Amino acid sequence: MKRTLAQYGLFLFFTGIIFTPIAGWLNEDHTIVLANENPIQYPEITPEPTKSTETSEQQEIKDYIAEVFGDDTEKAMLILTGNDKCGGENKTLNPKAINTYGNTPAGSRDIGIFQINEYWQGVHSKFLLDWKLNIQIAHKIYVDSGNNFKMWSAGKCMGI
Repeated sequence: MKRTLAQYGLFLFFTGIIFTPIAGWLNEDHTIVLANENPIQYPEITPEPTKSTETSEQQEIKDYIAEVFGDDTEKAMLILTGNDKCGGENKTLNPKAINTYGNTPAGSRDIGIFQINEYWQGVHSKFLLDWKLNIQIAHKIYVDSGNNFKMWSAGKCMGI
């Protein structure tokens, strides 16, 4: 039976996979020693600590949401930041966020931290752009809706 060069190459490849681990081992000092070779030293890699990109204003906003929403803070933050299933209303907690995409009537705007629609809520944008008032209005909408977030797209999506 005649063997091709490719068959011999595969044989050598798989032989190397099987026998190389047998010929080498890992020392206690984290060096790998292979048969007939000097130990290879691998440096310890310490990841750099990640820097928090959260601003002091974002922390103030989170704290105020906790103050206003109390026991429902986790739900309030969830509709803002989203989850795997549903996008959030304002992931970055941008107090100046304005969205018009998909709004009815066309041209109406969702404004501020909680993306409150100025048309449907009858609130002027100058009030919605004040993040403390925006949070207070969001809480009022939440309470008036029977303590649920179904007035927000994310709240509908999450069923909260």
